[in-house]
Amino acid sequence: MFARLSVSIRTILLFVGLAACGGTGAYAQSATQAPNPAEAIKAGDLPEAARQARRLAETGDPQSQFMLSLFLWHGVATPQNFEDAMRWVTLAAVSGERKALNARKAMLKTIEPPVPQKSMEWVRARLSKQAEGGDNDALSRLAISFAPTFGFANPIEAYFWSNLAVSNGRVQARKQRDETMAQLKPADLLKTQERARVWQERWRPVASAEALPEPFTPQPDKLGSSLEPNSSGVQEQESETPLDAPKSQTDMKSPGGAAREQ
Repeated sequence: MFARLSVSIRTILLFVGLAACGGTGAYAQSATQAPNPAEAIKAGDLPEAARQARRLAETGDPQSQFMLSLFLWHGVATPQNFEDAMRWVTLAAVSGERKALNARKAMLKTIEPPVPQKSMEWVRARLSKQAEGGDNDALSRLAISFAPTFGFANPIEAYFWSNLAVSNGRVQARKQRDETMAQLKPADLLKTQERARVWQERWRPVASAEALPEPFTPQPDKLGSSLEPNSSGVQEQESETPLDAPKSQTDMKSPGGAAREQ
């Protein structure tokens, strides 16, 4: 089922130091010390490095997710598990870790098709749950997961998630949103926009309410004066006030501060 380990994966393994850790001393982490798998690797404590990599990977750190995938792929300090390795390397790749993207491409050459597909489904389910819990970065990552780069492209889903990402302050997703929008038929576009509106109202109700303009309430005095004729007998009308122009991309702010790149 699985072919021999490719040279490129071995190169990546050496790059992160898993196969070349020269340390021999025991690595002890204090209660207040932040997890640091690299330091554990240098000290030669691979089991501790694997534990810390998993701990950080669960918190969403792409580099640790990539490192954990290598531990699992090679069976170093943890039972070898190709499917689990593919899950974590895919999650790291859609989160912007370039080394993970290259490693994933190499891994794909050695495993059968059902594994990558199941791994992507796992990644999307995980990110969807995070997005529903308030993680707006997960919206961008979900959009990226539907890009052609990962082999499971879907322009409708890519537009849906990138649209939500932009509306929740992740303006770096605008390019993907606009590109995928151009690929959709008008009917599909409207359906997807309505679906995004429903999602936004369900999972970001406060943000949705804040985004709505204040309801217009006509003032009686202005309403009356606009309908009364002037001294010349010609009915006066108030001049129309144009809508405020959309803010520029640089002025847009995310709920947690300035929009940031992934």
